Amino acid sequence: MSKLAQNKTVLITGASTGVGEVLACTLAREGAKLILISEEKTQDQLKQARKRTAEKCKSEGASSVDTITCDLADSSKVQSCAEKLAGKGIDVALMNAGVFVGGPDDPLKGNPDEWDRMFKVNALAPMRLVRQLAPKMCDKASTQGSGWIICIGDVEAVHTGPSHAAYAASKYALRGFCKSAYEALRDKGVHVMNIAAGNVRGTAMAEETAKQGGQGAIDPQDIAEAVLLALRVSPNCVPEEINLFRGLGGKQQQQQPQQRRLSREEAAVSRLLAAIEGCERGLAGSEEQQAEITAAVGELKELGSGSTTTAADDLSATWRLLWTTEKETLFILEKAGLFGTQAGDVYQVIDVNAGTLQNVITFPPEGAFIVDSTISISSEQRTDFKFSSATLRLPKGRRLRLPPFGQGWFDTIYVDDSIRVAQDVRGDTLVVAQDGPPRRFE
Repeated sequence: MSKLAQNKTVLITGASTGVGEVLACTLAREGAKLILISEEKTQDQLKQARKRTAEKCKSEGASSVDTITCDLADSSKVQSCAEKLAGKGIDVALMNAGVFVGGPDDPLKGNPDEWDRMFKVNALAPMRLVRQLAPKMCDKASTQGSGWIICIGDVEAVHTGPSHAAYAASKYALRGFCKSAYEALRDKGVHVMNIAAGNVRGTAMAEETAKQGGQGAIDPQDIAEAVLLALRVSPNCVPEEINLFRGLGGKQQQQQPQQRRLSREEAAVSRLLAAIEGCERGLAGSEEQQAEITAAVGELKELGSGSTTTAADDLSATWRLLWTTEKETLFILEKAGLFGTQAGDVYQVIDVNAGTLQNVITFPPEGAFIVDSTISISSEQRTDFKFSSATLRLPKGRRLRLPPFGQGWFDTIYVDDSIRVAQDVRGDTLVVAQDGPPRRFE
């Protein structure tokens, strides 16, 4: 069966986290060539999230993944980005990026400067992008089939209530542009659709509405399904707008807990990766960062309670250290200079089928401290280990053998295709990123 986005170039704005990440992974599974745009101003915080999303998209089946950063509130940067994108042969453009500011007292206490930035991101940036992309998309559609421009709007622009006046206005502007563009481009082979989404779980809008006792939230995957619907229909079936609200039927209600859990896991992972940014693998970091890391790890542990994380397909890999509280590792990382060297990458190599574990601290270009262990799986999340040997690899092929020195266990409290979080018998926490299949250090 052919995939819906096979051989199609798909642009997604706001693609690092949340709805954008779900859209990217969904279209990756449909074989798309992805161009992902993420926010430029928060590049440091989003670096890990952007990398993780790109890696997930590749693993999900994307033909290719290109990542771009752009400050969508800066019209000159948006224009420059749009001009570069115009020649990329885009088939589907998803205008997903958006910001939410304000509240129920916008007309009385709202900040017009914040409104200005919100309008630029929510309305003017997608309008500018469409202006540059549409001519080339029409040219391509005339010979290679229809194209799609899909804007992720909001039901606030359809059924406006007394709250969020400025936000609703920005989404009204986007909706109005989409409806006019729909009429202007439909006879040129490019379909334009607005998805008026209700509160989406994990977004600032949903959090604000929840505080006010408002409506429940839909799942980001609901928006992805609406996008796929547009790609499934015949060329003569051109939906102008899809409204998404939280379903009230029994089946939807039964699905909600599982959807909520998945969304909370993704949010906790994003929080964790943002918090450890700049912490130098555990050697640095503020009290605020430490508190945020502890909270994110605690939430992942709670959400993962009872799940199985020790399957060979999940656990077996070469894992590269991102952050740890393990004192011996941090001591070596910090004091390596006293021994005339410096520490490089730190790895944990697990091979469940072979029953082996290696903990490795590298000292480029030739040195390494390698601790070998045997392992066995004792429960859904627990791995028992027993040290079998330790080797200090020195320059010029020299090796210093050390005696094995203990045993213990660690629980993998969270694992996905990109990262793993574990806690051991001493209460230390380890956050690692997947770095390929298990490889043997000698």
